[in-house]
Amino acid sequence: MSNTIFSVVDIETTGSSQSNYTNRIIQFSCTFVQNNKIIGSFNSFINPEISIPTEITKLTGISNQTVVNAPTFAEVADKIYQLLDKTIFVAHNVNFDFPFLNFEFKRVNHKELSNKAIDTVTLSQLLLPTEPSYKLTDLSKNLNIVHDHPHSSSSDALATAKILIILLHQLDNLPKKTVKQILDINPSLPMDTLIMFTRAYHLKHKDDNPKIMNIKNLKVRKIKYHNDSDFVNLKYPNNKRKKSKMFKGVTQFNNTENKLMNSIYGNYHSTSESNNLLIEENREFNYDFSYLFPLSYLLKKDQKIVIAGDEDFNSESALVNQVKNINKITSDRLRCLIVRPVTDYIDLDKFSDSLNVVSNSKNTEFLKCKILVWLTFTKTGDINELKLDKDNNQNYFLNVVSDEQNRGYYIMKLAHDYQSANVILVSHDYLLQNVQRLHQNNPYLVIKDSRRLSDNALDNYRIQFKLSENKIICNHITNLMYQTHNRNVFDIFSKAKKLSGMAKKIENLLAKNTDQFETIKDDFLNAFYSKSKLNRTVDGYIVKPDVERFNTFVLNKKSLFNSISRNQ
Repeated sequence: MSNTIFSVVDIETTGSSQSNYTNRIIQFSCTFVQNNKIIGSFNSFINPEISIPTEITKLTGISNQTVVNAPTFAEVADKIYQLLDKTIFVAHNVNFDFPFLNFEFKRVNHKELSNKAIDTVTLSQLLLPTEPSYKLTDLSKNLNIVHDHPHSSSSDALATAKILIILLHQLDNLPKKTVKQILDINPSLPMDTLIMFTRAYHLKHKDDNPKIMNIKNLKVRKIKYHNDSDFVNLKYPNNKRKKSKMFKGVTQFNNTENKLMNSIYGNYHSTSESNNLLIEENREFNYDFSYLFPLSYLLKKDQKIVIAGDEDFNSESALVNQVKNINKITSDRLRCLIVRPVTDYIDLDKFSDSLNVVSNSKNTEFLKCKILVWLTFTKTGDINELKLDKDNNQNYFLNVVSDEQNRGYYIMKLAHDYQSANVILVSHDYLLQNVQRLHQNNPYLVIKDSRRLSDNALDNYRIQFKLSENKIICNHITNLMYQTHNRNVFDIFSKAKKLSGMAKKIENLLAKNTDQFETIKDDFLNAFYSKSKLNRTVDGYIVKPDVERFNTFVLNKKSLFNSISRNQ
């Protein structure tokens, strides 16, 4: 395998369509990789023998003048073929570059490539699962790869080659068991991309990474539990000279920020005289640092600073960086923790069980592979690290492997970290739902983006009644029970009298549930939406809220609500 040469190819073309020979290659570049090192490259402009569209020139910088004296594809076809022959073809979106190149070979009556071909977009999605974007420019930037001229194929090929080397290292570091589980899932990947996992599996001898442990038949990053360090009370630097000396090389501050720090410390230093503070933010000032620094000196042992914001905090948040800056000044006094609902953490039991169930969804099988890789390095189990929308139907699997019953490995770690942390970052929603828990030990509460808190509170406590939706769902379930395009529930249990009876009972309960909800809906409309109770507005009618009347309505329907609960 050490003799394998990867030819990392990028092409620029007059357009993306390959139909009717209307588009041509205008630049071909290739960087060669062997033994995780770049060993050579080739680059050539190509005269397409047709006019280059203006938008392509703007995108690539390649004009008709650039290629006027360049060779045609027919003139370089044999050289390109010989360079690529017997190598593994690599591209960032291989489903475009490889067919387009063969399209050009076919056009000039040259033998086409039959190489194994792999895709670095897909490999990056699997092996770098926490990246926010897999565009070549974004990936290069996030991996600190110099990519001077995007949409120049020579620069793109070199950047892709450097990404490939990183991906090869990632594959080398994956536990053999994880690689085997990915091969067992057999995800649908572009062209021959899966051979990289087969290659990695055969190159590995055994798993001997001391940072990886086996849990629930999964290879998981071992989590370290840090012991609490001794908490030492520090003397607050109340003048600018002392702060300047302490902050040197870490951060700068001005007179206004100095006054803000002192006013916060002074306000809370005497608990008997302290008042709540309202501070208006200004982009010119470093407010996060200005309130965190004095609060870090006010902290007592086992006390916390709870910071609630409208944003979804993560390890790259600006606030986390400010905590790091303060720790440089105060000898790691602050221990920061981002806390989310338990439904945001993966349940290893459920995920392990899911590997035994083959899904018809290619996206779900791909996501399983992505999670398998992620588990080998995540220290939190926080699904948000994958930067996927859990509400997206394509990512529904994430909801399957995490729910409110989660009591597993990462939740135990979260509980331990919560006890030892003294800076807790939460969302407004989490604050509203966990006030009692967060209130323990008399914490300092900082509410960022406070103008949004009232809106978030309304969203959190608002209840929407969609009475008609119940009927739709019940009818849908009933139709599924009687579906005709395949065997239905009654077909399956036709020879099992007890189970067939249970299915019939479920059908009857669905019908009863629908009727009961229709009764509530009709009574609700009569009680609250009769014409006499409506108030006309410019846009139509509104019903003024009447909590007492609503409570009376619910009490009068208590037996009906209880019956619905039992049925469900």
